[in-house]
Amino acid sequence: MKRWHKIALTISIFYICLFIVFYFLGLSGNSGFEQQYKFDVKKDYLIKSVKDFKTKNKEFIPDSKYGATDYLDTMTNQFVAYIYYPTEDAIVCFYIDSKPSEPNQSYLNLLSVNKGFHEPQYKLVNKDFGRTENLEIKKNFQERFLNKLNLKYFDDGNGNFVFWK
Repeated sequence: MKRWHKIALTISIFYICLFIVFYFLGLSGNSGFEQQYKFDVKKDYLIKSVKDFKTKNKEFIPDSKYGATDYLDTMTNQFVAYIYYPTEDAIVCFYIDSKPSEPNQSYLNLLSVNKGFHEPQYKLVNKDFGRTENLEIKKNFQERFLNKLNLKYFDDGNGNFVFWK
């Protein structure tokens, strides 16, 4: 094998390995840990459904003095939202996004949980909690919030090495 073939092969293998490492570490543009739920409705409709839910269920709105106010991130065009569980004294953060290639679908991504009203100490779902607590967080989120939106959704998991949905 010629020397330049060996160099080209070595460089190719290096870049493939580098890509795999970055991909599985979740460094591909998002945290890589959020739990994704897919909806067969447009992003604007899903955002409206979340706002309507919070209007009808005021107990789920966290106090704005804790920095948990819903907003549209103009850099990513993601709608970031928060709900509050009064019995657990916990704030749950999620965001709504869509893909340009799928305009009639949207994604709600459960991102993190902050337990208690204090300086934000959000912990990432599928990363900072143990298996049992992760399953409980996701089950509560589905039962207390997602199911009450009255929209059909699919649990798409998180696409990482976490072996639970």
